[in-house]
Amino acid sequence: MFATKDLSKECRAKSSAHTDGTSKPLRINIIHPDLGLGGAERLILDFARACSTAGHEIKLYTAFHDENRCFEDTVNTEGKRVDWIQVYNSLVPRNFAGRFHAICANLRCLCVVFFALWRDCGKVDVWILDQVPIPIFVLKIFAQRTIFYCHFPDCLLAPHNTTLQRLYRTPIDYVEEHCTGMADCIVVNSYFTAEVFSRTFKRLYRKGISPEVVYPTASLTELEFTHDVDATFRTFPGKSLIFQERKIFLSINRFDSNKNLRLAILAFHKFIQQNRNDATYMLILAGGFDSRLQDNVQVLRELRRLKDDLELSDSVLFLPSINNHQKQVLLHHSLCVLYTPNEEHFGIVPLEAMQYHKPVVACNSGGPKETVIHGVTGFLCENTPESFACAMSKLARVSGLAERMGNAAQLNFGQKFDVVAFRRRVREVLSNTAESNCEPQIRSSVPLFWYLWIFLSSALLLAIFICVSVYHHSVHFFER
Repeated sequence: MFATKDLSKECRAKSSAHTDGTSKPLRINIIHPDLGLGGAERLILDFARACSTAGHEIKLYTAFHDENRCFEDTVNTEGKRVDWIQVYNSLVPRNFAGRFHAICANLRCLCVVFFALWRDCGKVDVWILDQVPIPIFVLKIFAQRTIFYCHFPDCLLAPHNTTLQRLYRTPIDYVEEHCTGMADCIVVNSYFTAEVFSRTFKRLYRKGISPEVVYPTASLTELEFTHDVDATFRTFPGKSLIFQERKIFLSINRFDSNKNLRLAILAFHKFIQQNRNDATYMLILAGGFDSRLQDNVQVLRELRRLKDDLELSDSVLFLPSINNHQKQVLLHHSLCVLYTPNEEHFGIVPLEAMQYHKPVVACNSGGPKETVIHGVTGFLCENTPESFACAMSKLARVSGLAERMGNAAQLNFGQKFDVVAFRRRVREVLSNTAESNCEPQIRSSVPLFWYLWIFLSSALLLAIFICVSVYHHSVHFFER
């Protein structure tokens, strides 16, 4: 099973059978800020798997990894972290008083990359980074070859509404663009993201820097059912699901405000009204949930309130933080998958649905336009409950439609998005990067020093502010 394999052993076993065209196996280090449960984490782990399958030696450095809330392939059979994942927990928090997320994330990643360089400098052929590009600046000082996987420009995900926000983000956004441009190879997850990348990073576009597209794959192929279905669902504490009596509309996503999960509940409510309150159908919202993130906690609270307001308590079920095996069972027993994010960068969930012969109902925007064939493998809908409910009614009412679309979806997955195609593209990117000339790029980035100075000065001020606040809090505590 995928969850029990150790990549370090696998890459050593395959080093003698290296097949990607390079002269020798490569030593590859991966830098990822926070190894939790999400699409970015799943993708970076699939990247590690693809590199290992090609015979390379892999090591992944991260600032955080919770052995009790993680993907199965990051722990061994005893539930302990696998040895190819190294965690460096710096003293820098994820945020301070709910703010300064970007500065803290950059500082945490800088701490991780300095730790990795201290241990492996001169021993690594290629570095793979994602989400936070500022470590590329440090790596280029040491003339390291780098690949940056840009899931989506971070500057577009942060608010720029007020003058203070714009002042705060200006140096961070500038550093993001220039550090991203320093990478030897830039990879994105879809042509939609590639287009957004070129529109956003105009300086890089004018220099002729454009990203390569490597479609993600679904990671469930190597997992197999090892338990009875009923026994599997008894692992959900306090949940009792009888598949023979309920037809399931399934939504799989993190409980995140950007995932538009309200749409699934509103669409299901509209569907129930159109079908005369048919009690044979239910909606399950499952996915990653992190109690450390206030956004996750608030979203789940609001969704539960919405369910109660619409009087859907018997028909809507929330399953936070499911594991891969539980996800498989849900996919196996669902009628279709509702994918609600609007302007999603790519979306791995539609691939997992197609892999399990399930049609997908998604918003007609972003990555799903490249994965879902409207009217063949699912439906691309407007971002409204009425549009989603109409598609759901077709799948529920038309005999055999869901099965036919599911079979077409599985065929489409095998042709474009299966693990073989993904691994082939990863090998191509690695081979091209390993053969590229690599020199320090600092002399060509003099303006960047000014922005780095502003950024690091801001970080220093933040650190002083934190220390002073902690000191005053401690004095007040002891005086009491």
